[in-house]
Amino acid sequence: MDTSLALRRAFGKFATGIAVVTTSGEGDAPCGLTINSFSSVSLKPPLVLWSLTDSSPNLATFLNASHFAINILSGEQRAISDQFASKADDRFAGIDWFRGINGLPVIRNTIATFECRRTQTVNAGDHVVFFGLVEASEQCDLEPLLFFSGQYGTARLPPDPGAGPKTTSYADGYLLHLLATANEAVSVGFHSELSGGGISLSTWRILIALYPENRLNVGSLARMCLLKQPTLTRTLDRLERAGLVRRDHAAGDRRGVLVELTGQGREIAAGNMAKARQHEQEVLKHYSEAEIQDLKQKLRELPKRTQSG
Repeated sequence: MDTSLALRRAFGKFATGIAVVTTSGEGDAPCGLTINSFSSVSLKPPLVLWSLTDSSPNLATFLNASHFAINILSGEQRAISDQFASKADDRFAGIDWFRGINGLPVIRNTIATFECRRTQTVNAGDHVVFFGLVEASEQCDLEPLLFFSGQYGTARLPPDPGAGPKTTSYADGYLLHLLATANEAVSVGFHSELSGGGISLSTWRILIALYPENRLNVGSLARMCLLKQPTLTRTLDRLERAGLVRRDHAAGDRRGVLVELTGQGREIAAGNMAKARQHEQEVLKHYSEAEIQDLKQKLRELPKRTQSG
C-alpha cells in the first residue's frame, strides 16, 4: 500500500497548469493564492472548479466571497506563482493587476482569466471544492506555466500540420496598416455608441478639442480635429444652432474667429468624456500603467519627429 509520501509523488506525475485564484476580502482587500487544482467542468452552463485545503488561513475569505477569479499563468510568470504560494503579508505587492467585474482582482498578462460567481462548495476529504459559473473570460496565445513532479516547466505546442507553411504579409509590418488596424479595433465600439447618441465623429473631435474651456481659432481647430475647413465650418454651423458652441466674430476676419463651448456644450462633452475614459480603460486593461504611458508618449512623438525630419 502506498504511503502518503508515495501517493503524493504519484499524484505529482499528472502535469498541470498553474493558476492564481483571487477574490476580494474584508474591506475590499485583494486576496489570492497559487493553485494547480483548477479544472473546467461544463460548457453549458460554463462551470469551473478548484479546491483548497481546509487548513488554509484563506479558506474563510473565499467561503465568505460570492465571486472569485482564476488567473492562468504563463511560462514567464513563475515569480508570480512563487509569490502567491508564499506566506508574504502582501502577496499583491509589485503585481500588475486591475479590478475586473464585481471588483475582482485580475492579474494582467496571464494566458487566460475566468471571472466567476461561486455556485456551491463541497467538502471532500481534507479539501473544500469551489464551483463557479464563468461570467467573463479572456485568453491569449502564450506558453503556459506547468507543474510536474514538484517542478516547474513550460510547454510548446507543435505546429499545426494542416496549417501549411507560414506566410507573412507585408501589411503585418507596415506602419500605416498597423495604425489603421489598431484605430479600427479600439474605436469602432465607442464611435458606434457616440453615433447612437446623435454625436458624429466630427462633432466629437470638436467637443474634445475645445473641452473644457479652450478658445481656438478656426485654423488651429481644423488641425486639431483633422477636419478640412468646409467640413469644420458646416459642423460648427450646426453646433452653434444647437447651442453647443459660440463663435466670436468681433475680429471681423473669419480666419481669426475664436470658437469655444457653451455651458451646454461642456455638459455634453463631459458626459461623453466619462464614457470615453471608461472605454479606454476597457481597451487597455491588460496593459500596465507604465506601458500605457509609454504607448501614448510614442504616439505623441511620432508626428513631431516626422515633421522635424
